[in-house]
Amino acid sequence: MFFVKNKIKKILSKIKLVTKKQEKCSFSAFTIIELLTAIAVFTLVVTAVLGIYTVTIQKHFQAQKIQTVDEELRYVIEVIARDIKDGYLVGVEGTGSNYKYPTIYIANKNKLTDEDYNNCLINPLSNKDKCVKYKIDTSNKYILVKYGSKDSSEVRLTSPKITILSNSWFLVAAKPTSSLVPVADSPLITIQIAAQASNDQEGASKIELRTTVNQTEVVNYYQGSL
Repeated sequence: MFFVKNKIKKILSKIKLVTKKQEKCSFSAFTIIELLTAIAVFTLVVTAVLGIYTVTIQKHFQAQKIQTVDEELRYVIEVIARDIKDGYLVGVEGTGSNYKYPTIYIANKNKLTDEDYNNCLINPLSNKDKCVKYKIDTSNKYILVKYGSKDSSEVRLTSPKITILSNSWFLVAAKPTSSLVPVADSPLITIQIAAQASNDQEGASKIELRTTVNQTEVVNYYQGSL
């Protein structure tokens, strides 16, 4: 009988020991609710950080596209304006709508041979291929340039990084026609070029630049001929 009592006491003591260990473990461990709450908070924080990072990256790339378009358009307008100032605008070409033309011809001694310069200046109607030519090609979405007989064909002035838009033109006071018209009495020429990044499908990088060039000297070979 005594032996049985001792056995029962030992068993009860073991049960109490196990119970105490379980109680200690329950105090030190996380509950399922606490774990789910922590996971939810962590997920929200990570989602917010990723969202901010994504927006920042998008803004950065968008700013880069705008900068690329702006820098290239400013360069193109500066080149064309300088050629007009250093030379003479002798003709325009293309179907002019409200005196807005896609193509202009310039006699610029700095960019042409002496022979080309003289032929372009004196008779641009017959020698337009001897002139400096700038063409806004809105079909292919770039701007072309040709420096008289120095170039065998027109070459691209704008890079493939930008796309020239349709609302780009040269505003010159000349009679609308589909063939070249000599221009001598128009001291002011307005250049407008609109473009956006070629990889910009939404048009967020669209920029439109305009400048008016005042020719330093205007030749008068064709006064009264229009």
